[in-house]
Amino acid sequence: MAKVGLQHASVWSFLIARSAISLLLILLLLGLFRGWRSIRLPTLDWSTVCNVLGAGLLVQAGYLSGYFLALQHGLSPGIVTVILGLQPLLTPLLTRQKQSGLAVLCLLGGFFGLCLAVAGSSSGAELNWTGIICAALALLAITWGTIFQSRITLDTMDSIWYQNSLALLVFSLIQLFQPWHMVWNQELIASLLWMSVIVSTGALLLLMLMLKQRSASQVSVLFYAIPALAMLFDFIWFDTRLSLLSLSGLALVAVSVWHYTRYQARLQQASPARQPGQTELVNAPGHHKG
Repeated sequence: MAKVGLQHASVWSFLIARSAISLLLILLLLGLFRGWRSIRLPTLDWSTVCNVLGAGLLVQAGYLSGYFLALQHGLSPGIVTVILGLQPLLTPLLTRQKQSGLAVLCLLGGFFGLCLAVAGSSSGAELNWTGIICAALALLAITWGTIFQSRITLDTMDSIWYQNSLALLVFSLIQLFQPWHMVWNQELIASLLWMSVIVSTGALLLLMLMLKQRSASQVSVLFYAIPALAMLFDFIWFDTRLSLLSLSGLALVAVSVWHYTRYQARLQQASPARQPGQTELVNAPGHHKG
């Protein structure tokens, strides 16, 4: 959907429209769930402000900008997927979370399966350094953003409102120095609605809810499933054939994610006193056991 949208709009024009639609949708949901007369955003302490705005800058602005710019510079979605597939490996490293040999094996297996799936697909494209750098920046943004988000105790809807507002402001400031370009048609509208309603609102709500129940490393490993599902949807909707190599890679991803999540679940059951998200925070800089 992102690639479809970029065929009819510039990166920043598309991201502004996406952020505006997402912000309006969040306001609508707040009004429906809380009542239109009682929509009030909470007063935040400085620590919460830093985490909310940091997560917003990274996930809503940094990740989306890097991802869209990588596609605009000609990098194929498959190659971008491989680069972003490093996230589950980076998250335990950046949070200084110790991993057992089995956990590391599952993470490496998932990444290797991802590489196999992309290598066997027909989505290859010529590599270019600009696109690779943009994808790498998107990787760092979504990884750090997921870590910041796991520290937020603010209500999920309020958090998304603040972050969407910040993203809209950032994209609007960038747009001041770029030409506006949008060619309205059915494809662009479908792409905008998908990216704003399904991805930027629905998927982000799910991400935040999962981070309240699980650690960042447990949630990040599920990102391995994104390209696998994308390839399956591509096969179902557009009849894009999957090679035996791609199918083998998808199977390896599924097995790796399943084993990793089961292993982490057993660890949590063995230590019920540990709070969700504490796994990666107890050893993080500036945090201590409470």
